Amino acid sequence: MKRRTTVRIISFGLAVCAALGGFIAMQWRDNRNLNQLLTNQYTAAMTDLSDCLSQINVLLQKEMYSGTSKGFAELSSHLSQTAGAAKASLARLPVSGEQTDAIFKYLSQVGDFSLSLSRKAAAGSDMTDEERSSLQKLTDYSGKLSDEITAIQTQMETTGWDGEITAIFDEASDELSDLNSAIEDTAQTVTGYPTLIYDGPFSDHVNSLEPEYIKDKTAISRDEAAKIAAKYLECDTDEAKFYDDEDGQITAYVFTHGDDSVAITRQGGVCLYLYRAHQPETVEITEEEAVAKALSYAQDRFGMSFQESYYMVNENICVVNLAYLLEDTICYSDLVKVGVAMDTGEIVSVEAQGLIMNHKERSAPQPEKTQEEARASVSSALDIRSVNTAIIQREDLKEVLCYEFVCKGQNDENILVYVNADTLDEENILMLIETEGGVMTR
Repeated sequence: MKRRTTVRIISFGLAVCAALGGFIAMQWRDNRNLNQLLTNQYTAAMTDLSDCLSQINVLLQKEMYSGTSKGFAELSSHLSQTAGAAKASLARLPVSGEQTDAIFKYLSQVGDFSLSLSRKAAAGSDMTDEERSSLQKLTDYSGKLSDEITAIQTQMETTGWDGEITAIFDEASDELSDLNSAIEDTAQTVTGYPTLIYDGPFSDHVNSLEPEYIKDKTAISRDEAAKIAAKYLECDTDEAKFYDDEDGQITAYVFTHGDDSVAITRQGGVCLYLYRAHQPETVEITEEEAVAKALSYAQDRFGMSFQESYYMVNENICVVNLAYLLEDTICYSDLVKVGVAMDTGEIVSVEAQGLIMNHKERSAPQPEKTQEEARASVSSALDIRSVNTAIIQREDLKEVLCYEFVCKGQNDENILVYVNADTLDEENILMLIETEGGVMTR
């Protein structure tokens, strides 16, 4: 073979190898991108499924303690929708029908059984012991299934989607088979969104159309605002430096002193927020002392009475939620949050948006129904420990006067039930969760 031919063959071979190598590299890159895309999709589906299961667990627990047909109907409707969303998320995962059939069946039973109980309640019939037992079984497993899905999420973050994950679905399906059989006779129909908040009950509803507290107050100048700001920053007036104008629903002047800042509303000159740079490294006071300091500070600064609600300790700062107290009635929407440093007891933060948006002149509440009449709307499964009157906001921002029943559940849970003081409708149920950092509701 001539030398020139040999060179041509070798060159051609190298070119083919290079092209093949490039093709393989492109395929590897495309496969890697596809795998990453699929992993992201599976992760999103797992997150949605986990969120739905967590909501289902909370809704089922609330149904255990619902005392009116209207309240039960609203919970059942929400539960049915959430169960449907959970099934949609489950369908997006790469697991076989055998692995998910029992879970699909469970989610269908959750929605169908809940709706059947709702129809029964609307007809005036109480839940039987057998039905309550079935509802308890559904509730117990919803928590376990939620924990298992959360474990899968954690594993996916480190290992991706693998065989061990599908094995968890197998295990969950086996356990569900027994549960499905146990409740099938009672449910009779097998066909087929906690919010954890620590801002206190109904704090999601602080944003009404306009700030009620200051809408009729006189506008103040920047110099007048500086004098007010200096009191919060604990400095001389000339040391409170104007920083910026805050626009939005609530307009304000922002002042600073060192690393501290405060916003004073243009109308009325009310503190919108205060943030101080102090970061406590130790804990020298108790949570009870922190709550007392927050209460005293808010009552002094805003010139009105407050009732401490819930609190959360984070990074050695205790944030206390304080609701305006109208005589003996708690107005949960009129909320001020005060942060107390756990080393010195210094006030390091104030957030008064809830108060500014919702506080207004109100007449002393005159409920049409008595506490005793309202007690009949509370589930017999709850042990009532105390009763308060409270004004809460619905999602449509309408205020309603309620009796707040502080209760114990069958498993020693702390439950709040809000019964309309005029109609005896069950307006809301909240579950209190005690943590190392404080008390939360869901």
